[in-house]
Amino acid sequence: MAAGGEVSMCTPAFARRVVQSRWFVVFASMVVMAASGSTYIFALYSKVLRSKLGYNQETLNKLSFFKDLGTNVGIISGLVQQVAPTWAVLLIGAAMNLAGYLMIYLALTGRTAEPPVWLMCFYICFGANALTFSNTGALVACVKNFPESRGIVIGLLKSFVGLSGAIYTQLYLAIYGDDAASLVLLVAWLPAAFDILTVYTIRVLPDTRRRDGEGAYNTPFYHFLYLSLVLAAYLLVMIVVQKQVHFSHAAYVVTSTALLIILLAPSASSSGRSTRPSPSSRSRCSSRRPSPSKNQRRPPMPRRRTSHRRPCAAAAAWAAASPTCSSRRRSGRTTPSCRRWSAWRCWCCSSSPCSASAAR
Repeated sequence: MAAGGEVSMCTPAFARRVVQSRWFVVFASMVVMAASGSTYIFALYSKVLRSKLGYNQETLNKLSFFKDLGTNVGIISGLVQQVAPTWAVLLIGAAMNLAGYLMIYLALTGRTAEPPVWLMCFYICFGANALTFSNTGALVACVKNFPESRGIVIGLLKSFVGLSGAIYTQLYLAIYGDDAASLVLLVAWLPAAFDILTVYTIRVLPDTRRRDGEGAYNTPFYHFLYLSLVLAAYLLVMIVVQKQVHFSHAAYVVTSTALLIILLAPSASSSGRSTRPSPSSRSRCSSRRPSPSKNQRRPPMPRRRTSHRRPCAAAAAWAAASPTCSSRRRSGRTTPSCRRWSAWRCWCCSSSPCSASAAR
């Protein structure tokens, strides 16, 4: 451990400190949000629903309606968040997502009997409603950890939800190739895996109050924003290039690896900003002045000149009866609060202000 209570890097203590910081909670929430946009890629696997289950366009519209219904009805996750911890909300979302979309995948691959339309509507609504649990757990934890920057937090996390559809497409092409049924399997296990991996990371940390005169510390949020813009630009370029040039499976693997590197790059920013530097440390580092020695003391502050008038009898009796003020009076450390309360008692018990209240 370095001087001043700072933990040196590349040690288990430093890694533990990074994982337990507020900024790592933001990074984990960004990853969860990036996997919460499975409802935006319904058009990619709706064709396989029509071909393998024999659905027409009217049936697909019903499925799309129940998918949107499950995505937008978030009151259940909000009520659960009020009575349960964040890890329970994330686990419920992981279980619902895995169960709903896994049943759809089993029906598509013929491993189960072909379900009726109403049951398929229930499956897709149940799986889509799981995303509200993931979003609620991540958003509430980040907003409570950064109450002074709640607008920046919400906007940043919601931006990754918008990018999640393109992220799903790149990962699906790299892992399964051009197989729409396997895309449903990816939608089933990927959000659930991220929820389980971050179940003990996304949480509400103890509130750290700012010092007087300090503003909100938003510099790491700008780093996250710049990385999200780089990720969006990369996805845009890849989509345009893949429409013009034929990519092999190995090429999709390379582009998806670069995508994951950009997506996980904010972890370096969160580790570098695990603790907020204090103003004293920033000024000391900027000026490069040597720290004062232990024997060097500050000059004593001049004492405030007070009146030597004697208070009334009621104030003296009250000061003597007060254990705190009487002990301070005997030790010669009478505080202004004791004198103010004595003067207030004099004003209340007498018809005219006494000498102590007049001096105040």
